Amino acid sequence: MAVSPGSEMSATQAGMGAALGNLAICREARQRSGKREAQTEECCWRYFTVLRTAMPITTISLTKEARAVLDRCERTAAWYGIEISSLDQRNHLDDTPLHTTCSWGEVGPVRVLLDAGMNVNARGDRGCTPLFNAVIGESADVVKLLLERGADVSIRSSDGRAVLDYALNTRAPKAVVEALQRASKSRR
Repeated sequence: MAVSPGSEMSATQAGMGAALGNLAICREARQRSGKREAQTEECCWRYFTVLRTAMPITTISLTKEARAVLDRCERTAAWYGIEISSLDQRNHLDDTPLHTTCSWGEVGPVRVLLDAGMNVNARGDRGCTPLFNAVIGESADVVKLLLERGADVSIRSSDGRAVLDYALNTRAPKAVVEALQRASKSRR
């Protein structure tokens, strides 16, 4: 990011510049050292996260309802200190606002974000889709809405878990499990 002499740089630009520079340093260190790959990976992830939260990926005009849902997300622990400026923005866990709203177990906010264009199959924390977060929210209605909007039950988390297995292992409500079972059977 080039800045001409005498021009001012915003805090966001400065933060992004530092993140980009440090990310490049981390990548170089990782290439040089096989023994400390985990440490350099952690370093890279830290600066990558700063970069992802500092810059909006898509800036669009939001409805009042969508803005209200994003404002509510900002007040959660998962988004602490992050101003959500776009629908596809990620938090430090790599989750989108849709992941967060699905864990609330409320259909209304989820519908608002889906209507605004959120990706129903976006991968977040540990490679999980919003469907995993809907299991956490224990709402069969949210699970059904996601499935109606194209949520893919075959997408596995980064550790290989299927959402149905996750629901069974976490003792999700019967209606949630049944909705996932129906969706899994219809994919076969």
